[in-house]
Amino acid sequence: MTRIEHPLYQKDLCDTAEYIQKKWEINRRIKILIIGATGLIGSFLVDALLYYNHHVRYQFDIYAMGRSILRLKRRFSYAESSIHLWEHDINWPLKTDEDFDYIFHLASNADPGKYALYPFETITTNILGSVNVINYAKEHLNSKILFTSSMESYGENDGRNLCETDYGRINHNNIRSGYPESKRISELLYRSAVKEYGIAVYIARLGYIYGPTMIDDDNKVVAEFIRAAVNKKDILLKSEGTQRRTYCYVADAVCGMLMLMVSGIVGEVYNIADKKSLITIRQLGEIISEKFGVRLIMKYEIDAKKKTIDKTDMILNMDKIEKLGWKAKTEIAEGINKTVRILREEE
Repeated sequence: MTRIEHPLYQKDLCDTAEYIQKKWEINRRIKILIIGATGLIGSFLVDALLYYNHHVRYQFDIYAMGRSILRLKRRFSYAESSIHLWEHDINWPLKTDEDFDYIFHLASNADPGKYALYPFETITTNILGSVNVINYAKEHLNSKILFTSSMESYGENDGRNLCETDYGRINHNNIRSGYPESKRISELLYRSAVKEYGIAVYIARLGYIYGPTMIDDDNKVVAEFIRAAVNKKDILLKSEGTQRRTYCYVADAVCGMLMLMVSGIVGEVYNIADKKSLITIRQLGEIISEKFGVRLIMKYEIDAKKKTIDKTDMILNMDKIEKLGWKAKTEIAEGINKTVRILREEE
């Protein structure tokens, strides 16, 4: 079966559609633009909106934007006639007469491998992309925008729970810092545009998002571990794995973003992750190893001059968004189980 047909994936889409029906007061047709529609988060959001149109009522005009029309057509071949596919690079201005009610700005390099290979493009995609969305919104003040930032924008910290008002150091001489630095400046661009131009923006600082819509070349640790389980290969742990990370299943993250669009405070930043899915990298590997019968292999050398590769914990505080009524419901073991099963059984 295809991924979209898998019962577990259909259940995720159904639950998200029910969430939209419950939280959004929809009394007219809504026009939505998803920038970065073929990515981990964007593709699930498009699938969920299509599911809503087909199984609840036809409410959304969906515009799916990406840099490659071939990739867009391949990803949404099952529903190409039901959405508008827009080949466009967000580094260039949004030249359109369409009045979008909601814009989800999700386009960004989102894994360490791409930061290293394409540092310049990583920075420009975030910053120029934000400028171009803002310039569109200045002419379309009724548009609401959701910008996805990252927990990496917090920089180096002392391991405490990170609230939205916290910030840490970032070494701007490190090429890899182009990702968190450009996310920081993009946040500030959007907040400045709220103050100066009166546009409506909501900012989501995302934890480590995972799920069955992960792209094939994603080289984040969670993606590599899941790919190993899908292919029934050994999981390689390349560090001590003592760093704690706050994870979030993609369907929960999308529901959190949808919540912000209707209940968030304009210009405010909100953490989105699952506080119950706070585990070390090694524990993540152990969960996958035990559940799917693959070996967890330690493959690293400890440098006596360096205590570890990276011991910084990234723990997000969820109090702010939970006050709006959102909570993640898919804990890490369940989310990993669903993800691997869906991907293993995909044809």
